[in-house]
Amino acid sequence: SHVRRRIELPAKAQIARLPGPFEGKGPLINASRKISVNGTAIEEDFTLDVTTGTVPRNEYDSFVTAAHQADDAFRASTRVKP
Repeated sequence: SHVRRRIELPAKAQIARLPGPFEGKGPLINASRKISVNGTAIEEDFTLDVTTGTVPRNEYDSFVTAAHQADDAFRASTRVKP
């Protein structure tokens, strides 16, 4: 699935912290987050692809690690100063 978000900031607002991009791959999971700033707008693209199927027992730890990394990257927040 894919989500695109655009946030328009007030003219005098300043970005205090912006999360970096993320690319994550694991067994049956691919995730990415891309962020760009264009003037007073922040644009984010989130992509998460989880393949239908059973995670093999020997790849389960890698799958869980990749899923946690994607979750952490998607939850990383932008800080703005008014």
